[in-house]
Amino acid sequence: MSLSIKIDVTGSAPAQAARLRGVLLDRIGMNERVGRDALALVQAHGKTVTAVSHKSAESLGANPTGHLEQAYEAVQQTNDATSASLLVPRASRLRAAFGSYTLTPKNGKKFLTIPASADAYGHRAGEFADLFPIRTKANHLLLCRLDSTGNLQPMFALVPSATIPEDRGLMPFDEFPAQAMRSIEAYTIEAILNL
Repeated sequence: MSLSIKIDVTGSAPAQAARLRGVLLDRIGMNERVGRDALALVQAHGKTVTAVSHKSAESLGANPTGHLEQAYEAVQQTNDATSASLLVPRASRLRAAFGSYTLTPKNGKKFLTIPASADAYGHRAGEFADLFPIRTKANHLLLCRLDSTGNLQPMFALVPSATIPEDRGLMPFDEFPAQAMRSIEAYTIEAILNL
């Protein structure tokens, strides 16, 4: 997609035309506008997504942690004379917008801990002093505790890795080209009006 603007200068406006030419050749300013508007688009999209995207919390009967909202808020824009870019936090759920990925344990650990109850959701296993491991008949490993009535409460499933599927709906990819064109058009119109 390309944008072509033709401006015919007549009369006694060559000085204004020269100033306009300078403004339109200022790619840093234009790219800053494109990046700023793209960031606003992503954050507005994020508000729509996060309003309905709490599957993990809902499945456990837990309160959402706000992790996804924080990830959208952490997106940043940067630009230079050749481009505008959005910087998306890699260690966040937004990573799935760019393809599936596999999580593996870090720092010498053997397992990931996946919350298995509302009490565990949004917490790390290390925050609980009363957890103990059990192995199920199906050979699954769990970290459990005894609840206040003495019943066994599964808190975390222990898994060697977890594959997170791609979710392109996390980013408004299809809207970026049209938004960039609107940004360039608005930048150009503002430049002309401010001569």
